[in-house]
Amino acid sequence: MRHGRAPARGPLSRLRVLPVSPQGSHDAMIGLAQEYHVPVVEGGCMHTRRGWLARPGAFLLCLVCGIAIAIVLIEILRRDGGTLQPQRPAVSAPVAERTRTPFPRVISDASGATLIIPRKPQRIVSQTLGTDEILLAICDPQRIVALSELVDDVTYSNVTAPAQHITGRANAGAEQILHFHPDMIFVASYSKAELVELLTAAHAPVFRFAHFDHIDDIKTNIRLIG
Repeated sequence: MRHGRAPARGPLSRLRVLPVSPQGSHDAMIGLAQEYHVPVVEGGCMHTRRGWLARPGAFLLCLVCGIAIAIVLIEILRRDGGTLQPQRPAVSAPVAERTRTPFPRVISDASGATLIIPRKPQRIVSQTLGTDEILLAICDPQRIVALSELVDDVTYSNVTAPAQHITGRANAGAEQILHFHPDMIFVASYSKAELVELLTAAHAPVFRFAHFDHIDDIKTNIRLIG
């Protein structure tokens, strides 16, 4: 300026500081700044139309892309295992393994007694309601020759209808059970001790169950009968 030369024009030469007076119109000053596309210095803060707020479409696009990437990553972690709990093995797996085991088979019951099954049982006698219900659910009725007397009691039994297809009832004593010529007899820990002793003394194939109280007990009994 002193030697008649024009002042240098740099990047800051386009910055116009528009003071905003408390008595002035704030909206009018902002509108003027927007018209000339210049930033406004107001109380030490710079307001400009250039940025994310000036391009809401671009901001929403980036937000949607970020959410999509997060969903893809979560799906990949889920398929690879991630932090998910491992699934429990299927209950039917042990049953399938047993069906492939050839005869004769050696099994142990709840009392620790060992029973040798020479062939697939074809004349099964059930002396307990618990084994009645399991047999009627998973076994061919033609292989069942007798059920317990409680199977017909609607107060306790859930299988009164399918039980009608089995005519035999193990409601007497050892002699009556042996009359069916069974190749498998299911009893329970609460069965009469005298009855079990007589059947065992007659070398009848007796298998004793002991637990019926919990879901895991029922699953175990189903596997054993299967």
